Amino acid sequence: MGMQSDLEYLRSRQYLPEYLFSQQSREVPVLWLAHDFTPQDRPRDQYSKNWNVGVVKKVDKWGTHHTKMWFLFYPNGVRVCIQTGNLVPSNIDFMADALFVQDFPRKSRDSPESEFELQLLAYLSSYKHDGSSLLRSVTEDVDDRQLTQHFDRVVERLRHYDYADAQGELV
Repeated sequence: MGMQSDLEYLRSRQYLPEYLFSQQSREVPVLWLAHDFTPQDRPRDQYSKNWNVGVVKKVDKWGTHHTKMWFLFYPNGVRVCIQTGNLVPSNIDFMADALFVQDFPRKSRDSPESEFELQLLAYLSSYKHDGSSLLRSVTEDVDDRQLTQHFDRVVERLRHYDYADAQGELV
């Protein structure tokens, strides 16, 4: 999720794994949410079949969330990445920003909930306002309902990891 994103720039600088764009990665689902997309920002047709792209609807005249976070799922864990900068050349090349990255293992039966987990899940639940989703699809093959379901699956999946050793706090 990011406020502003330049996918082709991120790809050219190898900030995004190349396998996300390959023909072989059609089974790797990608959920990409941003504040707004222009046509050049959207994933190109040749690799977009596994990409679910959406925007977050503004709920007031002052704008919308400004989250920049990634969840990278692996067989034995999840990598949580939270950053302060937008994913555009001017931020990446010319600004000093902060980045939190930590890997978390799968939960065991006796793993307690942590404050990090509770805050993360509470924040992600805010993507529903007055009972309706704030997500809007910009992918031709995916409607708003399907995009929201994909997002809900990501949130549900995040519940299966142990955040007890988190080295940061969400505020």
